[in-house]
Amino acid sequence: MNAPSPSLTANAQAATANAWIEWTGGDCPVSHDTVVDVRHADGKVTEAVRAGDAIDDDPFYGFDWWAHKETQVDTTGFINRYRVVPA
Repeated sequence: MNAPSPSLTANAQAATANAWIEWTGGDCPVSHDTVVDVRHADGKVTEAVRAGDAIDDDPFYGFDWWAHKETQVDTTGFINRYRVVPA
């Protein structure tokens, strides 16, 4: 197996190794079509889902589990780790 290129970021290197990547909130870190496993704040693991499925832009009932917005009522679904599922 070839070593990752030194130009890859730490997150990209971890994704290449299929390791869990810590997530503390913000915009979704991968393309919305990327298939990922995610670990939620409540410990639940959701496997092999599209990253964009964790976002609902509805202005009244929407959610974004990637963002960690303080205005969300239910924070148990916040994503705190993810890993890219190899194609």
